Amino acid sequence: MNLLSKMKLSTKIMAFGLAVSLLFTLLLGYVYTQTSKAMWNAKREKTREHVDAAYTAVEAQAALIKSGATTKVKAQEAAKGMLRAMRYGNDDYFFIMDTKGTMVMHPIKPEMNGTAVLDTKDPKGKPIFKEMVDIATKSGTGFLDYVWDKQGSTSPVAKVSYV
Repeated sequence: MNLLSKMKLSTKIMAFGLAVSLLFTLLLGYVYTQTSKAMWNAKREKTREHVDAAYTAVEAQAALIKSGATTKVKAQEAAKGMLRAMRYGNDDYFFIMDTKGTMVMHPIKPEMNGTAVLDTKDPKGKPIFKEMVDIATKSGTGFLDYVWDKQGSTSPVAKVSYV
């Protein structure tokens, strides 16, 4: 005789209930992780689209320089002003950093403007601005996930930047 035939009916019912609960929990965990990944990927794609749009606005300033309609300094100031004012999503913003690691324009923390930020790390110890420079110089474009302060939040939040 097998093990199941020796069990009481109540034990069989409890074992079946436990198995169903375990399978349901595993399925729920799988669905949660897949949904989280899909949502994060959607956020990344939206971020890329917003950065591409902002880049187009900056390219328009470069075109004005080439046409002789403005000077490089005036165009750079105009581009900084546009990006400083632009917001998207949940009060997300754009900042400008050069490939030497100097913050050119940060709309939320203007005290960072003109400062070297390569050694700045997020609360988890990731050298975020150094990694952004690495992405820009090695790949041209790419994503960087990190944690950073967000206006209105009491603790750092997960963020993504498209470089």
